[in-house]
Amino acid sequence: MRTFTGTKDGLGTGATVKVTMPTPKSKLLGALGRGTLIVLAVNSAGLFVTLGVQVLFARLLGPGELGEYSLVLSWLTLAVLFTVGGADSIVLREVSGSQAKGENDRILRVLSWASRAVLKGSVLTAGAVALYALLFAKQLCAPFLWGAVLIPLWAMTNLRQSLCRGYQMMVGSKLPEMILRPLLHALILLGALWTVNRMPTSGMVTATHAASAAIALLIGWYFFRPPLPSRDHFSNSPTVWDESNRWNSERKKLTAIVVMMVMWSEIDKILLGFFTSFEVVGVYAVAARLAGLSQFGMDTVGNIAAPLISEHVAGKSKEDLARLLGRVTVLTIATSVPIAFVLIVGGPFILPVFGEKFVAAYIPLCILSAGNACAAMYGLPGYTLIMGGKDLVLLRLMARGVIVLILLVAGGAVLFGTIGAAAGAAIGNVVRAWSMHKEAQRELEIRLSLRAAFNSFSGWR
Repeated sequence: MRTFTGTKDGLGTGATVKVTMPTPKSKLLGALGRGTLIVLAVNSAGLFVTLGVQVLFARLLGPGELGEYSLVLSWLTLAVLFTVGGADSIVLREVSGSQAKGENDRILRVLSWASRAVLKGSVLTAGAVALYALLFAKQLCAPFLWGAVLIPLWAMTNLRQSLCRGYQMMVGSKLPEMILRPLLHALILLGALWTVNRMPTSGMVTATHAASAAIALLIGWYFFRPPLPSRDHFSNSPTVWDESNRWNSERKKLTAIVVMMVMWSEIDKILLGFFTSFEVVGVYAVAARLAGLSQFGMDTVGNIAAPLISEHVAGKSKEDLARLLGRVTVLTIATSVPIAFVLIVGGPFILPVFGEKFVAAYIPLCILSAGNACAAMYGLPGYTLIMGGKDLVLLRLMARGVIVLILLVAGGAVLFGTIGAAAGAAIGNVVRAWSMHKEAQRELEIRLSLRAAFNSFSGWR
């Protein structure tokens, strides 16, 4: 059953009414399967576009310049997520829940709060990055300066995507940034090279990245705008301040969570930058980006599952929640493990396309892909804990895990170079997924297993 609460005239002057509607048993679970297919199609197209652009950049830049660009991008990723600070997760959670309850004014309030917070934070972070570039980043000054321009664009893009996902506009949330932006980046870079008639640098690639991000953001806001409620629904009552304080408190916890989550994907490249050369980082970056394709299924299913998990935690039985999470796990395995297998088997044929110097990335590619495939067996425990409101639990797990990951990657990088860093990252990834899986079961009081996950598909509609 679903209950909607509102007023007769929609402006808060009439009597409160409740409308209760029956929900078909498998409606949300069926939406998971249908939505996953839609996002899978968009992500598949984006996968080929991204792969083609990565090959182009690798061949144009070579390991050295690519290493510089990859290292700067890793630092910018951490800076952007620190800036957003979980505001995008709050928007996703609040918009999904508010739609189910018919609370249109709440959608406008959370969006207004998040926009102000993200814009203020991105300007401050961009200024700090620019200052660092001018004072301390000698060889990397140009890419960091252009990265400062990219930070607010990237931050607002994350917010726009979360808003679209809250409205379950999955194509609108993915298409501009996953397909259009890489294409624009490649075209703008080629145009710049043709104009200046010189070899590309990491600074030039970062500058064209910022230009393509700006265009993609404008296209996303203009052509894929969600059906937001009118301003007539906006409420400026005293409860707004209470909500803002609560969201700010949640944002502080989520900031630490999202920064640590990104450190799992970026810390290996950052640490290699400390212990090795830019050329080594460039070779490893190709392996990491290719292995990241094996997380394709987790990203695809996660885009659909996050709002559904939030709805199930809020208003469904534990049996329904366990059934949903079981299907999420199976879909994650089905869309991630085959890609990891293809990367491991086809690596010797794929890597030469990037250039002969990148063939050395094969063993790290195999290790990282195998680690991602093993982690996919546990589904999406991070999404489950966040959407289930278990932020502090996830924060505790992530803090422990990041310390272990740093020790594993740093030790491996010092002793065995790229192979050691890949092994440390893969082991840390699997251990993190396992620990989150166990904790999600305990906190949400549900039972999850692979057998139950596959059994959950009986009676799929």
